[in-house]
Amino acid sequence: MVAGKQEVRVNYELRELIVTGIIRPEDISNANRINHTQIAEARISYGDRGQLTDVQQARYGPQLYDILFPF
Repeated sequence: MVAGKQEVRVNYELRELIVTGIIRPEDISNANRINHTQIAEARISYGDRGQLTDVQQARYGPQLYDILFPF
């Protein structure tokens, strides 16, 4: 089982990339690397947190209106 996480801060935003999966020990190279094509059951998650994300998300009023009146 392998897991990796990368966090990058850009313009008051925290961008997070998480990769998990299963690999075979014999696929690991001498440089301790593996190809993305050799990860079984790969799960990749990408997300943002910060000021821009908060501004881009609609407030509760418009969200409720969209649910009640979708067209």
